[in-house]
Amino acid sequence: MACVALQNLSKFYDQIDAVKYINLEIDHNEFIVLVGPSGCGKSTTLRMIAGLEDPSEGDILIDDKWVNNVPSKDRNIAMVFQNYGLYPQKSVYDNIAFSLMLKKLPKAEIDRKVKEAADILGISDLLDRRPKQLSGGERQRVAMGRSIVRNPQVFLFDEPLSNLDAKMRTQMRTEIKKMHQRVETTIIFVTHDQVEAMTLADRIVVMNNGKIEQVGTPQELYDNPKTLFVAGFIGTPAMNFTTGKIVETNDVLSIQLGNQMSLALPKERYDRYQKYLGDTLTFGIRPEHVTEKRRHINATQVDFDATVQAVEPMGMDTLVYIDMDGIEMNARTEPKSVLGVGESMSFTINMSHMHLLDPKTELIV
Repeated sequence: MACVALQNLSKFYDQIDAVKYINLEIDHNEFIVLVGPSGCGKSTTLRMIAGLEDPSEGDILIDDKWVNNVPSKDRNIAMVFQNYGLYPQKSVYDNIAFSLMLKKLPKAEIDRKVKEAADILGISDLLDRRPKQLSGGERQRVAMGRSIVRNPQVFLFDEPLSNLDAKMRTQMRTEIKKMHQRVETTIIFVTHDQVEAMTLADRIVVMNNGKIEQVGTPQELYDNPKTLFVAGFIGTPAMNFTTGKIVETNDVLSIQLGNQMSLALPKERYDRYQKYLGDTLTFGIRPEHVTEKRRHINATQVDFDATVQAVEPMGMDTLVYIDMDGIEMNARTEPKSVLGVGESMSFTINMSHMHLLDPKTELIV
């Protein structure tokens, strides 16, 4: 296991700032996921940690040792890529054992390490096969086994599940989580899929335009995003956003949406929102906090009527696209409660889960 520190780490390509002065502390045995859209700098960051890219500025430390100038092969790390990189002519056993054979370790030690890795990954019965005889998920496990036998201080994963189908991705997420629990090593995992990030990570690093937007546990990012980008990126389906004006009537603060819709704000947030009275802010609420009309369990729940525009059955729940006084919104409802397209339906919105953002700074207020 090892801790990893990135200090003002940057990478510039001519006029492109791929990574801009990021700072990050990763603890021993921590599972960190770098997530963000294509081009946000997450893979470039991983490649600099691996020694495959040289930083333009800043420092990389592994176990408090400065490694900027240390060759990749001497950093005691292992990297698993999107493409498996297996030798097609070699058996699974020989693919996993290859790096150990290069080190000329004793055959008994190689055999022990290979079989231990195969047992961890559940591929003990595949050791005699060739890669072409394996499924995509099995090939990815072999690639992981090749890394495990090296006993690295840090595992680096660069979008390793991108080539798998949806069912296999779900299965492999579970396998990677189990592997981390058994191997107990530091993992840095890159993905553009926020579902992968939420299900795998101890902490998530959300990146955008070469910068770190926010770092936190999956639940922290879901409940308390700090920026418009994080609020919209984390969560499926994405958070609803619209604009509204903060108004006060009879000592009650509300946000006025559209022409006539007015939603009372939670009283415990009055101190935060009072200074924005009369201002237009961005209002955000997740679809799961807009439901079919339900019995109220707290004072922050508000009922309203809206027109159903589209319906997406998801099995255990149904996504309903609605028109709320001229404002488009997405609600997550019980399947049996949904009316037909074009009909008016009653909904409940839980205002204790809403967010207000400054449209100029795009920060939560």
